[in-house]
Amino acid sequence: MFSREDIPSIEFFKLHGCGNDFVFIDNRSLFIPKEKMSSWAEVICRRKRGVGADGIAFFELSTIAGADYMWHFFNSDGSRAEMCGNASRCMGVLAVKIGLANMQHTLSTDAGLISITVGDELQDATVTMTDPTNILLNVSLEVEKETQQVHFVNTGVPHLVVFHDNLIDYDIIPKGKLLRGHSHFSPEGVNVNFVKIESPNSMFVRTYERGVEDETLACGTGVCASVIIANQLGLVGTNVKVMTASKEIIELNLNNGKVLMKGPVVHVYTGQLQLSELGLF
Repeated sequence: MFSREDIPSIEFFKLHGCGNDFVFIDNRSLFIPKEKMSSWAEVICRRKRGVGADGIAFFELSTIAGADYMWHFFNSDGSRAEMCGNASRCMGVLAVKIGLANMQHTLSTDAGLISITVGDELQDATVTMTDPTNILLNVSLEVEKETQQVHFVNTGVPHLVVFHDNLIDYDIIPKGKLLRGHSHFSPEGVNVNFVKIESPNSMFVRTYERGVEDETLACGTGVCASVIIANQLGLVGTNVKVMTASKEIIELNLNNGKVLMKGPVVHVYTGQLQLSELGLF
């Protein structure tokens, strides 16, 4: 049984993918109980008072056949998430660095098995996402007495896609917040992506993420959702470079129904969490 008296501090890893930042905790020997993970996520991810992150993953040996390891992933508000694209890239690189897995391996998530191929320099990774489901095009929603045209797809987590002509000066938070909590998607809510098509093989995407309740610098599953919807509408092809809010690029390839996402990974630092100082036990 885990207790802070036995272990006053624990190691953590901080990584980011295109500015979407995460904390990772190796739970193979710590055995932090699942019922504590949500509250830990809130404390550790809190900016200025904790480590600060958009989400956190507790990773451990897999109980699922065919997976090298598994994780329990939580958003910064403590809500559990089925999947996180950028975090899975980061997790893949970290797994190779610490000897948990080979360059090509499989991660078990709540959304299913994720195949990860880590780049030779350990600075990027390509993830084969779970198959997209529940694609809905041209859905009309009433938002503040106006009709908003949106599109929906689940890429491991639910996403809306909204096309917009000018994203540079546009404040996505008010509209993102309204759509995220729209009654049509209650009670779970939905992530909201605002998309500008630049060319048949490039686009700009900004995302309001549920669980973070704010715009993030990038969202991997959101980028995937945006490309899938744009492709369904005939706006882009099957190989697309996506500019994120951090001005970094995520590459998407749609290959015979499979979605491959490639992007950079940065291992920012490794540190120690002082459990008593943070009130964690």
